Amino acid sequence: MLSDSYLMWSRLAPTLFWFTIGILLCLTELFFAKNLARNYKLVPLITGINSIILSIFLFRTYYVPDWNWQITYWMGLSAISVIWLRPMLLKTKKSNIRDATEAKTIADILPGKTGKVLYEGTIWQARCNDKTIAIASDQTVFVLEREGNTLIVAPENLFHF
Repeated sequence: MLSDSYLMWSRLAPTLFWFTIGILLCLTELFFAKNLARNYKLVPLITGINSIILSIFLFRTYYVPDWNWQITYWMGLSAISVIWLRPMLLKTKKSNIRDATEAKTIADILPGKTGKVLYEGTIWQARCNDKTIAIASDQTVFVLEREGNTLIVAPENLFHF
């Protein structure tokens, strides 16, 4: 017959292990988030939370599964969470620009290259939406969208018939 202290330790050891791993993974995300490549953002946090969930499950259950099953549960839950939750949490922010906002070119925009425009009192890099068109300086253009710090513009003469 096994002693009560052995039974308690056999339940508590995996719980403490998974809880510690979970805390360490969450701290990894906290301290190294800026150094992680975009492909790995939130992965340590999600897997750490899953470790903590597994530790709670192991603490609450009477029967502690074998070590191989614990790893399988954790890996399965983590893989599903990373595949399903992570894209929802990493939604890219798209900035909306009002339709047909005007800007004025202050430097030529050559075909497929970037130039400069004056937009709302600020100088921006700009690129023509049609990569075959050149836009001369001191022309009015319409801002169609923004990609990072570059405005996508179209010449005003495209809109006059």
